[in-house]
Amino acid sequence: MNAVVTTLRDAQPVIDSFIQYHLHIGFDKIYLFFDDKDDLSVSIAEKYPQVETIVNDAILQNRWKSALTYPFYKNYLNSEVMARQVLNVEIAMGLCLEDGINWLLHLDIDELFLTYFQTVKDHFDDLDRQNCESVSYLNYESIPQSIHINDYFQEVKCFKKNPKVLSQKQWSYIQKLSIFNNGDDYFWFYKNGKSAVKINSPKLPDGVHAFKPEDNHFACYDAVILHFPICGFRHFWNKYTHLGNFENKWFGRHEINFRMHLKARDITRNNDQSLAKEFYRTEIQNLNALKNDLMKQGILEQIIFPSQLLRSIR
Repeated sequence: MNAVVTTLRDAQPVIDSFIQYHLHIGFDKIYLFFDDKDDLSVSIAEKYPQVETIVNDAILQNRWKSALTYPFYKNYLNSEVMARQVLNVEIAMGLCLEDGINWLLHLDIDELFLTYFQTVKDHFDDLDRQNCESVSYLNYESIPQSIHINDYFQEVKCFKKNPKVLSQKQWSYIQKLSIFNNGDDYFWFYKNGKSAVKINSPKLPDGVHAFKPEDNHFACYDAVILHFPICGFRHFWNKYTHLGNFENKWFGRHEINFRMHLKARDITRNNDQSLAKEFYRTEIQNLNALKNDLMKQGILEQIIFPSQLLRSIR
């Protein structure tokens, strides 16, 4: 049996799609950790018997204290959502042991898992046969084509390929485009993928992207993570007004080098929604102006399977 774990907030427009998609492609269980105990989407998730909902309350916060990753992350619980995510993954690993789950995949609520050639069950069964204990997947980053997007899982179908699968010729083309700032701004957000862990292995979350130690770790190219960051102004505004005026470093140590992330923080800090909307509109218009050329170069990929699947099961 295989499961997904996610920490989320304010996901009413997409939570049904997130759950239905992953259950339909073969995951047996989904652990949802709600960062706001009064989140309105808790009641939506509770409709699904394969979903376990856990809210950020005194009970969960007390459970965090027993986590092996707690000593490092305890000082960042109020300032870094990633700290809470890591602890939630470790808690979910314990739940998996109780529930007979073999593999656990860590995703964000704006991500979908896509296997190209296998079912989810066959994919993880193959990893078992190869004695794999953790596996990483590259992420593709979506291109929003409108400021008005509700359920991005159904509405967005165009993705920038991960830099690791691009040829030198394709990367040289990207570096020549001013919008991508010599390639530094090709992805708006992370490009180091996400991971899954075998539950009976001696591993712990290593941040939100990996597990450690790295023994018996595989890099998989037959499946990808489809990332739908800030698709639609509503999602953009809600994300950054909630994050607020965060620092330029993660955990006070690591420089944040995502231009969009920092500019979004700066443009929303004065609570001027009209100004923020114009910023967002300009960013996606500039990106979409290059869509046809990037498609011809093989840098973008149309991926319609999630949208088609979700529409067929509604």
